[in-house]
Amino acid sequence: MTGRGRARGRARGAIDSQTTPAESARPGVRPVQPSNSDVQLSAASSVVPGNLNGAGVGRAAQRGAPHGDQRPGAGTVARSTFAQRRRADDEAEFVAFCSRPEHVKDKKGQSGHQIKLLSNYFQVVSSPTIIFYQYHVSFEPQLDNIKNRFEFIRAQEKLFNHCYVFDGAMLFSTAKLDEETVVPVFRESDETNFNMCIKRTAELGPSHPTVLMMLNNTLRRSLPKLGLKLVGRCYFDTKRPTDIPQHRLTIMSGFTTSILHHENSLLLNAEVVHKVLRNDTCLEHIQGVLENSRGRGGNPRDIISRSLIGEIVMTRYNNKTYRVDDIDFNESPRSTFSHNGKEVSFIDYYATEYKIRIRDVNQPLIVSRLKKRDRRPGQNIDHVKLIPELCFMTGLSDDMRKDFKVMKDVAAVTRLEPSRRIDSLMNFMKLLKSDPECQKDFDKWGLRFADQLTSVVARVLDRTTICMANNSVLDYNPQEADWSRSFRSQQLTQPVVINRWLAISTQRDRETLNSCLRELSAVARPLGMKMAPPQICPIPDDRPETFLSALKNYCADDTEFVFICVPNERKDRYDAIKKHLCIDRGVPSQVIKAKTVMNPKSLKSVCTKVAMQINVKMGGILWEVSLPKQMKPTMIVGIDAFHDSAKKKESVGAFVASYNASFTKYWGRCSIQPSLLELQNQLNTMFISALKHFNKVNNTLPGLVIVYRDGVGDGQLQSVFDHEVTQFLEALRKIDPSGSIKMTFIVVTKRIRTRFFVDNRGRCDNPPPGTVIDDVVTRPERYDFYLISQAVRQGSVSPTHYNVIYDESGWVPDRVQRLTYWLSHLYFNWPGTVRTPAPTMYAHKLAFLNGQSLHTEQTHPNLNDKLFYL
Repeated sequence: MTGRGRARGRARGAIDSQTTPAESARPGVRPVQPSNSDVQLSAASSVVPGNLNGAGVGRAAQRGAPHGDQRPGAGTVARSTFAQRRRADDEAEFVAFCSRPEHVKDKKGQSGHQIKLLSNYFQVVSSPTIIFYQYHVSFEPQLDNIKNRFEFIRAQEKLFNHCYVFDGAMLFSTAKLDEETVVPVFRESDETNFNMCIKRTAELGPSHPTVLMMLNNTLRRSLPKLGLKLVGRCYFDTKRPTDIPQHRLTIMSGFTTSILHHENSLLLNAEVVHKVLRNDTCLEHIQGVLENSRGRGGNPRDIISRSLIGEIVMTRYNNKTYRVDDIDFNESPRSTFSHNGKEVSFIDYYATEYKIRIRDVNQPLIVSRLKKRDRRPGQNIDHVKLIPELCFMTGLSDDMRKDFKVMKDVAAVTRLEPSRRIDSLMNFMKLLKSDPECQKDFDKWGLRFADQLTSVVARVLDRTTICMANNSVLDYNPQEADWSRSFRSQQLTQPVVINRWLAISTQRDRETLNSCLRELSAVARPLGMKMAPPQICPIPDDRPETFLSALKNYCADDTEFVFICVPNERKDRYDAIKKHLCIDRGVPSQVIKAKTVMNPKSLKSVCTKVAMQINVKMGGILWEVSLPKQMKPTMIVGIDAFHDSAKKKESVGAFVASYNASFTKYWGRCSIQPSLLELQNQLNTMFISALKHFNKVNNTLPGLVIVYRDGVGDGQLQSVFDHEVTQFLEALRKIDPSGSIKMTFIVVTKRIRTRFFVDNRGRCDNPPPGTVIDDVVTRPERYDFYLISQAVRQGSVSPTHYNVIYDESGWVPDRVQRLTYWLSHLYFNWPGTVRTPAPTMYAHKLAFLNGQSLHTEQTHPNLNDKLFYL
């Protein structure tokens, strides 16, 4: 049976609630050893016993935010359910998703030349024969008091050689006991005798997900002993931050760690991380926003909500971070909540618990919703409320990101050169191994780490040939992967002809527009573009209504392009222009700020880039790459999603698909999700439409479809396979019942902690563009590889991780890797290579435009086959 047949069988099986023999062969989660109880694993030394009598403090309160009492009656059953969910969440990171197809015996490529690299991994050196034993602990008579359970186990820790993890029901240890051990215990409070029954239920190897989770927890519990504090998911040195006083910023440095099973051994991934803190509180931010909006109108509450919702804030009294989900203007620090059975105000709570005096008693409250994994069963609590005065803003604001000086000063701290990054990692490991308390914990579990970073033998792919018109080839330095200089003197592969177009600006910017149009015409001729003089339409003011009125009056049915010069950046005006042209009229457009084209020194460079964008938006081609002749017509698909933080219940998924042989023209469409879901629900419909468009243009359907899915983390691979891959296969079954169209599905992951370095004559440097890593640090159960396709001028380069989760192409791994690298040369917004394949970049741009400005699934049909969103 083919791979598609197995997947179709799985889809039918899901509907019929049946399991077929093929089910065991499908890509997915490897079977794990059985467990008698799925409950949370916590170190016995770090467990905070719960109160089973209804007077406990919930998880949110432990994080430092007050809320109501625990619901009476929450007992061991509720706690076990909570632990079961938490353990499932924790283990998901370590469960192996098996995606390596049968025909891929060796996933290493062959082309290019070899290069030796260092990685930010340390080998975990432990005994290969170590076994971890799983026990189920019960009491006779039944003992419901979880605190007593921990006390009795702690009193018997010699039985487990002082090395165990217990969560109230399940216990893990390296000590091997009899299959069933009964220990009599005595509770003095009521003089009751119990028999504690410890039953051995399983033996777990070093690579078992539960063992990996225990090893990671052991390592992470040791980091606070080095003076690091947990902030979010990483550990930071809060005592030695770097201040940037001129911008009111503080940057904390820290580390994130992860132990996973890789190709040949367990490896510890360690990475340097930074957290940017702003020295302004949320209350100061609110006051500043209201001051800046004075005189502009608008509802103050709406202005505050738009500026804060979606932001991440930090409470420094407990070093916790929260997402702002809402603003409660009906409550203030004077408001009360139930705490330990009593009504207490926020003012009194913080004065008692943290010795903090709240100064502004009339400020609204910030609402942060708890994730499902943070909610305790038995408690009707789904959010916490915070005081803006005590919350500090984190990250960089949009205005800061646009400030060159701010970004330069921040980059000087956060963008570490390879040599500095390696020094930080080596110092971290040296500190970890020299601390006696850490070593004591590690010795209990047989956990030891190598002294040096793990080396990897990689390959550098051959330089990609960039082709222009008349079969001319661009000359560029592959080490820089940038052909912007040699590009300007070449004619475009497919230049466009524009006969009727419209140029709009305010009367004040009329001269700026004229100079821009003259330069645009001058730079377009060498590129091969033919642009007739536009119809110029000056307008009296810069109101959105005035621009829309001009578009309605002057944009005719035969208008091919609209060029608009605006005096400043104003979102409502930009959105109104784009909505009218992209939805109502179906005309490509270019909006540019007058300030951008005012400087005569940079005018030629700016206009050259604008001309390139106009050519692409009109359906032209800038350049092509030299590709080997395909065995069959091929379609490349890119998928990405955009989450608008200001719209909590909406996300946009974008789908683009190539329809020419050089993978330079794309058909695209969006779908809007009802909630913040990464997985899309309309892929079937969009894919069928893309196949029909491909057939319309080429008079044939593609023989192979290669999908690049961006924006997916490791924990979502199974869901992507079950939800998205099956949608594609179902669409193929409808359009091609014979099964002649094959498909390959590749997940693209950018947010990774893996880094690579090369020793360049005694100096550590970044690997060159085209570097492929497909061994040592990859996963044995996956068909995956790392690719560095871009060059960076500052800091350490970030590789991209590719995971082939479904493959019918029959291609050798080398061909998949080379195609992926070639596609990184075809993003027309930049004359150089980019970090991910061009179709994923186009999908991101389409999703971003739709999520920020258009807010609709249906753009004008005239634009579906154009890159109008660049």
